[in-house]
Amino acid sequence: MSRKLFALLLSEIKLLRIVCKSRECGAVLEIPASRLDVQPDGVTKCSRCGETLAAGGLDNPFSLLARAAVAFKRYADKTDVEFVVPDEG
Repeated sequence: MSRKLFALLLSEIKLLRIVCKSRECGAVLEIPASRLDVQPDGVTKCSRCGETLAAGGLDNPFSLLARAAVAFKRYADKTDVEFVVPDEG
């Protein structure tokens, strides 16, 4: 059985979208990948409803993701990370 796959390299990501799922808010916060290292504490609150999305500080999952992406940039000449999403359609 064959499946269609969508593959995306970390180096190809230009924009991250964080979707608030609180109180059916649905707001989308867009962060350019080039600015990931500018917010060291990461995203903590929804800019629309004010709901806490994650704890602040170094354990913030958005901050961890940003730091990992920035760290991989330093090794772009040696490696890249690929995200594979199956096409269920």
